[in-house]
Amino acid sequence: MEKNKIMMVVIIALLVILLVAIGGVSFFAYRVIASGGLGTGQQNATQQVVPELKPDEVEILKLASPISTDLAIGADGKAHLIRLSLAVGVDNTDKKESPKLIALIVAKETLIRDIALGVIKSKTYEELSRPDGRDILKNEILEHIQATFQNPLLVSILIDDWILS
Repeated sequence: MEKNKIMMVVIIALLVILLVAIGGVSFFAYRVIASGGLGTGQQNATQQVVPELKPDEVEILKLASPISTDLAIGADGKAHLIRLSLAVGVDNTDKKESPKLIALIVAKETLIRDIALGVIKSKTYEELSRPDGRDILKNEILEHIQATFQNPLLVSILIDDWILS
């Protein structure tokens, strides 16, 4: 009889330890998911790092003509096309530097189109047709343009008239 009591206490203790462990793991997993995942504090590649700006603090510069091009051949082996209109968002709160950057963007529109075209042509239909495909494309184009112009006032890429076929 004494052995049964000891065995029952050990089983209950193990169950309590197991429940506490499951609770701890669940709490940790919830915290990781809520914070955006494990990592070193770096932004997810699909997230634009955009300061909190009011709509009137961003100058939108739409490229003169839409971009139409073929996409990279994907898993389906078929040729796909995309047509979109592109605009660049510039933080216009810096009244000294913003006008200079805006003038540079207008003067270098061909370069911006070429950068965007290079990024777009590297994408497949499968990549762009995902729910977050448009955002990924905008962020990647923005990263390439920011790398070229080396100016933190370039804050966003906007896409309009999106046709993917």
